Amino acid sequence: MRKKYLLVFLILIFISSFASFAEANTTTVFPYHRLVTNTLSYGYKNIISPVNQSSCSMYPTCSQYAINSFKKDSFLVAWLKTSDRLIRCSNDSDNYYRVLVNGMVRFYDPVDYKLNEYEFKNSNYKSFTLTKVDNGIDVPNNNPVQNVNATLLFEFAQNLEYEGQTEKAITEYKRLLSYYPKSAYEAKAMESIFRLLYKQEKYLEAIKWGKRILRKDNVEIDFDKLRYFMGCGYYRLENFDQAIKYFKELRNTANTELIARTYLLEGLSYVSQEKWDEAIDIFSHIDINSPYYDKSQEFISLSKEGKNLDLKDPKLAGTLAVIPGLGYLYSGYNEAARSSFFVNSLFIWATVKSFESGNNGLGSLLAVFSAGFYSGNIYGSVQTARRKNDLIKQEHIMKFDLDFKF
Repeated sequence: MRKKYLLVFLILIFISSFASFAEANTTTVFPYHRLVTNTLSYGYKNIISPVNQSSCSMYPTCSQYAINSFKKDSFLVAWLKTSDRLIRCSNDSDNYYRVLVNGMVRFYDPVDYKLNEYEFKNSNYKSFTLTKVDNGIDVPNNNPVQNVNATLLFEFAQNLEYEGQTEKAITEYKRLLSYYPKSAYEAKAMESIFRLLYKQEKYLEAIKWGKRILRKDNVEIDFDKLRYFMGCGYYRLENFDQAIKYFKELRNTANTELIARTYLLEGLSYVSQEKWDEAIDIFSHIDINSPYYDKSQEFISLSKEGKNLDLKDPKLAGTLAVIPGLGYLYSGYNEAARSSFFVNSLFIWATVKSFESGNNGLGSLLAVFSAGFYSGNIYGSVQTARRKNDLIKQEHIMKFDLDFKF
């Protein structure tokens, strides 16, 4: 009977290691640790986990988290991350964002936790035009055939746009510019392409097209508004330095409302980078007679608060974690703290008892797991403090509520 179990175990090792090697066939060194890690994760995910009927409340699940971590990180880091995740699993749900997975609410906790994913309120897309005159198009009569064809093509592109066939509309506008580059519809077609790309959130393509428009000497284009939306595109892409560059170019425009908006967005660019002093300075430039003055004063007050946020010290959290659970407790993860304390205590007690009873084999195995969970407790405490800081900063930054869409 034991031979059968051993044979099944070896088969599982072979299957998992072969799959692992197939996924990592671009490397020249075989990742031998995956012989064990893939087998354990495969067994848990496909044998043990179904018994619990997907009871893991985290997303991705702990088994998938471990798989992702061992694929991405070194064995040691992945081991620490996995131990930390098992300690935190289903604990302190208020510290995680909720997502809907297969109709069930899960708590989002990926391996690669991206910091500073900020999105300001009321900043979704709003339709706009870049052409200065929008009351019909004066078609010249020097080439009646081309004018008729250009008109038909422009109207066809417009109909596609109105029907919601955005990609086809962009193609037809580009065709118009290619076939009839000097037609009376040039400005409208260029503006439409930029606007539709921006609406689709293809900001990089829109910016590239905007740069092409800037090289044109077309008096129908409102270049100030174009630069404004190009800056907004860079802002959306979180390329704040380029966004600020375009916003600064509008300081001398005659459109005072546009100037005020650029000050607000430039200040928010600094806020997103947690450069609070620079943000305060920019917000203070908004004129007292501007309709956005009150908003600028609100943002100045919030920026001053941002300089004095009560953040956690990751180094202190790691030091406290020498006593299992204290590091998590320091960061406000009370349930994870209790879990860490009991899990580590249990493993240490079982390890000591195994050696005392002369069962050195079991004691050695338990010692490996004890070291993993203890080290994971320290590593996790440091990462949890950083994650807590990010949540604190993100919640504060979300208070910067814009009154306009862009």
